[in-house]
Amino acid sequence: MELDPAVQHVYARALLSAAEKTGATDQVFSEADCVYRIFRKQTRLRHFLESPRIRKDEKHQLINRVFGDRIGKLVLNFIHIMLENNRIENLEATLRLVCVMVEESKGIIPATVTTAVPLTDEQRRTLQQTLESRLGLRFDIRFRVDPNILGGVVFKYRDSLIDGSVRFDLQKLYERLMALNVPAREHSVGA
Repeated sequence: MELDPAVQHVYARALLSAAEKTGATDQVFSEADCVYRIFRKQTRLRHFLESPRIRKDEKHQLINRVFGDRIGKLVLNFIHIMLENNRIENLEATLRLVCVMVEESKGIIPATVTTAVPLTDEQRRTLQQTLESRLGLRFDIRFRVDPNILGGVVFKYRDSLIDGSVRFDLQKLYERLMALNVPAREHSVGA
């Protein structure tokens, strides 16, 4: 089965609605983030749950073993329902969407910062404070490392991109140089 954004929205809204009714939004946010991170790191777990060759009862047992002591009943049942409804391949993206929706309801905007080298905790805090101060927003920043940007910072949030990377600057310089119309100089042969 393929990932379906419509399915992700329906399930995310259903989980958040149940969380709001029971006053467990913060707990669900924390647990959804926890399960999301586990799914991102444990590809074997994801492949096991998504495999059509493995019986559902075995998958339900594994879900209970892996998550039973880590998360509350609401999120645990949510995972079981997605499995039972053959939507487990949408679980990771749905849980991420749940986190994004809760953050946005609290005025926290998901964002990414990409740097060529890892930042220290102090550099991350300083950068986050600077961005929040200058833009007047609160961010949940996910930090990434991509040596291909050479240096500087690439910052993305919502539909905005602030590219302060060396690679971007070099590309712009190259484009300006290529756009110059420089007449060829004639060389005189010695007399």
